[in-house]
Amino acid sequence: MNLTGTVRSPYRRLTARLAENESLMALGRVACGVGRAVLAAVGSSPDDIRVWSRPIGPGEQVFYAYDPRTGDRFSSPSEDELRAWLENRHRYRF
Repeated sequence: MNLTGTVRSPYRRLTARLAENESLMALGRVACGVGRAVLAAVGSSPDDIRVWSRPIGPGEQVFYAYDPRTGDRFSSPSEDELRAWLENRHRYRF
């Protein structure tokens, strides 16, 4: 017996409601941004390397990094290149 179509999680119900209402969707985006900012401020120090990504197309993204201690920046569509850059930074930071 397959119940996946009949049982819906509260998260799915909420996202379905948000998709129906543009103002709730906008509020959700703002709340998400505020939550990310709070987590970033609480969980990091000013000298920590910052890493983020942005979508550039369906299934594609660009990875960015910034080292505030040196001012160096990095961007690449390759996660492996990002990892190598971060490992190199970590190796010479101490």
